[in-house]
Amino acid sequence: MGLKNLMKAKENGLKIMHVDVRFTRTSKITDYFIQIRPGTDIAFLGAIINYVIQNKKYDEQYIRLHTNAYMLINPAFSFDDGIFSGYDEKKRKYDMTTRQYQIDANGKPIRSADLFAPNTVMSILKKHYERYTFEVVSSITGASVADIKMAAELFCSVKPAVFMYALGMTQHTIGVENIRCFTVLQLLRGNIGVPGGGIDAMRGQPNVQASTDHGIMFQYFPGYLPWPTEKTNTLAKWTHNSGTFRAKFLINLLKAWFGNAATKENDYCFGLLLIRNTTQNDSIYVQFEKAIEGKMKCIYFAGQNPMVSCGLKSYFCE
Repeated sequence: MGLKNLMKAKENGLKIMHVDVRFTRTSKITDYFIQIRPGTDIAFLGAIINYVIQNKKYDEQYIRLHTNAYMLINPAFSFDDGIFSGYDEKKRKYDMTTRQYQIDANGKPIRSADLFAPNTVMSILKKHYERYTFEVVSSITGASVADIKMAAELFCSVKPAVFMYALGMTQHTIGVENIRCFTVLQLLRGNIGVPGGGIDAMRGQPNVQASTDHGIMFQYFPGYLPWPTEKTNTLAKWTHNSGTFRAKFLINLLKAWFGNAATKENDYCFGLLLIRNTTQNDSIYVQFEKAIEGKMKCIYFAGQNPMVSCGLKSYFCE
């Protein structure tokens, strides 16, 4: 359905580039099609990020006002042979201390006047992506140097630009990192928060994206704010876990729900919220399993047909 708008815009001069592992019906109607090997999305996008930085195609005023590019990071931060600093091999987890901002006497992150001063976010970004040359990325993705260069130049020749992606980008073991590459590119170019820009997730059903945005999922409030659990069952614990930035949005939400009854003295009625048990999986798939086991007596659906669209037919066919 969304492609209708693209076709209409194409009549007005829109250029469409399709990057995929397959040639599809989408490829057929685009101006440029680039085929890459499965799982090489990050390398392909890395080449464009490197091109933007090396050729100063970024919007410096935008990133000064709207990003953390000028912030100074802990000098102990490092990246060597695929491993970031702070990695615990036994626990297979990262200690994030070295990724934190340098803090001034008032506890505020320190900003540099120089975008590429040592330890700025931008200087670290530049160093990280400079390995993604067109030649290296061509050997990884299978796309030609000419096509990769063309993609980078075309992306930087228009503003605003929008990324449109579907589950092919997210359902990887590195799906989150794939979308973060989109975010880095769009922030560098100043394409977030402007008409015609952004990063658009194209979902298979019209209500799927809205359900996640508006907090219909069991683990999130609207705006992807985490639902309180037995580990975050007070506002103080929730704030410590999720950060003061997100706490502002949660407090606004509580005020909208509880009105004048939500005050600072009563933690804005945080105590009236239900607490989710993290030892229990409340996802829709588990709910169907519980229904089959006789533990779930009634399920009420609105706006979707899980028998058709959610991969649940096998439960009943068996």
